[in-house]
Amino acid sequence: MHWILAAIAVLVASQAVSGWWVPVLAVAVWAGEVLLIILAGRLAGDAGGRQLSVSPGSTSPLPCDKAPRDVAHTSAPSLVPASQAVTTAATTAQPAPEGNGWYLPLDVLGISFNERWPRPGICDTREYFLRGGDRLLLRYAPPADAPPGQSWLCDISGRWRDGGLPCRAIQLNASRFECIPITHDGVYEIGVGQGDPSGAEHGEIEAWLGSDSPDRLAQSNVPQQQSGAAWSCDAAGQWRVHITHESTALDRAAMPERHETSVPRSALVLFDPQHQAWDEAGIADPTTAWQAERRHIFRYYLQLCQGDVLAVEHSWQPSLFGAPIEEQNGVSFTHAELELTQFVRSPTLLSVHTGWSEISKETPRVTLLTCPDDGFFQVELALFGPPSWRTRPSPEFLQLRVWGVRLRRPALVRDFSLVEGWVEDWYRRTIPVPRDALAGRGEPSSA
Repeated sequence: MHWILAAIAVLVASQAVSGWWVPVLAVAVWAGEVLLIILAGRLAGDAGGRQLSVSPGSTSPLPCDKAPRDVAHTSAPSLVPASQAVTTAATTAQPAPEGNGWYLPLDVLGISFNERWPRPGICDTREYFLRGGDRLLLRYAPPADAPPGQSWLCDISGRWRDGGLPCRAIQLNASRFECIPITHDGVYEIGVGQGDPSGAEHGEIEAWLGSDSPDRLAQSNVPQQQSGAAWSCDAAGQWRVHITHESTALDRAAMPERHETSVPRSALVLFDPQHQAWDEAGIADPTTAWQAERRHIFRYYLQLCQGDVLAVEHSWQPSLFGAPIEEQNGVSFTHAELELTQFVRSPTLLSVHTGWSEISKETPRVTLLTCPDDGFFQVELALFGPPSWRTRPSPEFLQLRVWGVRLRRPALVRDFSLVEGWVEDWYRRTIPVPRDALAGRGEPSSA
């Protein structure tokens, strides 16, 4: 830049004078050009970089200390102290953006009295899957008639596969957001302080998520649930399935379902009740004996792999639902529920209900689902209606097709046996048994 200015200065000087005056005038012209450029840049910076003053009616949390994306695990991890935020006379319902910050409302947690759950001093807890480098913002929103200066005690803890955070108490104020940097990917639990037994109105706890990237905020914050099962067969040939664990995956979030207008053309039909038989059709639900005459269950089993993508296409027959049923304690209505859930326990990938009252005509819906784990899954249609429904085919109630969009191992989808067995010691039902368990005959096999 300076060489360009010098060349311009020499050119101007040579045109204006001649002889020994040329270099002297060139230096003067060059110095003047540099001075003008400096003054112009300073004026532009003042015009474009001046920050507006914060009005007394705004609540803007100061940015958290930026937590690194990849943090080394320590033997005794601890939460980074929450940043000190500006205290103002009034409050606002949401955090104001700071710098390159993006904000997403996570939830509004109510404050109540809960005598027995989940732990002393806490009336409610919520879990979120959060990612290292983001910020969690919490604030207490008191009732409208509360006196100024009120606060509420909550706590926060974190869990991930290689470590965790001890539970830490946080006093939340109404005048500012408490900003907590997230240092590790994992599941974080917020505990809401216990309310008064009288049922008095206490207000709410607001939870927000802050990030430097809107793409990160677009990801799911629902922790992935998972369960496990094991099979065994005794000397008498009696099969039994055991629930080995029910937990939350600490290293990943749940994949959200997606609603599409049509099924992808590359998909293949895995199950269609109009052309295939249910594995169990019109049976009573063994877990709800008191409704045995009015609950009618249809089940179909699939063996899936982690990452498999399914499309469930369904359409209810609305004329059958919403009819009143007389009961001893009042009147209920005919209804139905379609679920795709892991055997024997959650997670539930799809749950669609007709509603408790009369429903309007529904068009076919397509839902894309991603399988979270290897194992058995069951498509279950549960009808609540008169005993005569049990002998009627399911297409009279629901048009259904289950499609395989992306399958890692298509040959395994139906590679198992169905036997009559026990779930723990609770009840008997049809259970799917994997091939390796059948080969062992008595040796437990997990899936």
